[in-house]
Amino acid sequence: MSEKVIELCFRSIVSYLNGNYGKSEVYKSQAAALNRKLEIERSCRYSVRELISSDDRDKLYELIG
Repeated sequence: MSEKVIELCFRSIVSYLNGNYGKSEVYKSQAAALNRKLEIERSCRYSVRELISSDDRDKLYELIG
C-alpha cells in the first residue's frame, strides 16, 4: 500500500469522526480506486524474456554480446 493510499484512508477516518460522512466516503473511494490501480500495475509487470520471441531474444543477445 502506498503512502498516498494510507493518507487518503486517514483523511477518511478523520472526516468520519468529525461528522463529515460525505467527504469521508469520497476519500475512502479515492483510496480504494488508487489501491486497485497500483495493484493492477504491480501485477502487469513482465520480463522482456516473456514478451519477445526466442528469435528476437537471440538477435538481441548477438547485438550486446
